[in-house]
Amino acid sequence: MAPAAIGQLVRRLEETLGVELFHRAQSGPARLVATEAAKAAIPGLQEGFTRLAAAMDRLRSDRCCWTSPSYVTVSTAKPTVKTADGVCLGGVNSSDHLCGIH
Repeated sequence: MAPAAIGQLVRRLEETLGVELFHRAQSGPARLVATEAAKAAIPGLQEGFTRLAAAMDRLRSDRCCWTSPSYVTVSTAKPTVKTADGVCLGGVNSSDHLCGIH
């Protein structure tokens, strides 16, 4: 990815969160410096990515739990997942619209 594209993604993320993640300078060796808010979020983000990677590894090694999904849809609004074959994980029935998939 080009640096400009990454910059746009970071700005969009900051707008979405309503939090400045980096102090920006026009020149110098440290053009981007993480804000205190960004630094405070790093441990939680690292833990989340570690847990996500572990869950993905478990799914790859334990295929008995996934009958034949051709895709998986994840709802960011609610902690649920609905597979292509209609299985809704997260304690919500697949017929229930609370799964986040209509």
